[in-house]
Amino acid sequence: MLSCYYYYYLEYKVQNENELLSVNLRDPLSMEFPIEMCNLFLRNQILLKKYGISLGSLKENILLIRTVPQCLVTNNDLYNREKILPKISGLLNDVIKNCNTSQINALPLTIHNAIASEACHGTHHKFNIYDFIYIYIYMCVCIYIYSSYYYIKDLLRQR
Repeated sequence: MLSCYYYYYLEYKVQNENELLSVNLRDPLSMEFPIEMCNLFLRNQILLKKYGISLGSLKENILLIRTVPQCLVTNNDLYNREKILPKISGLLNDVIKNCNTSQINALPLTIHNAIASEACHGTHHKFNIYDFIYIYIYMCVCIYIYSSYYYIKDLLRQR
């Protein structure tokens, strides 16, 4: 299962760069945020580009999204604002949350979930209840190890 996930993750990475593949939007999407959030997103454009998002400013509180990560869209999503906007909003919030918790290089949860979903659906494997239990336990252990590492790292930093 993990190898499928890793395969799909590598599929979305740009060759020789540490960025995810992105899709250019024919018509940029406009999203309204509080001014402070817009400024925060604009200051972190390099980091957002790493995750496939390029944006600009239309007004103080409106961002124009020009590219989105390929892993978040299907062919139909590109032209469906109602489907793509929540994903982009979630990704923007994940990236900023990771910045605020000193997990800048952590893969945003929105992207992780999109790739994991594709890995599951792309395997053509019919899952039974035991497969789901195994995956659930595996994910819980990974989350526990991951959060413990950063908890210990923060404790050591405070000394």
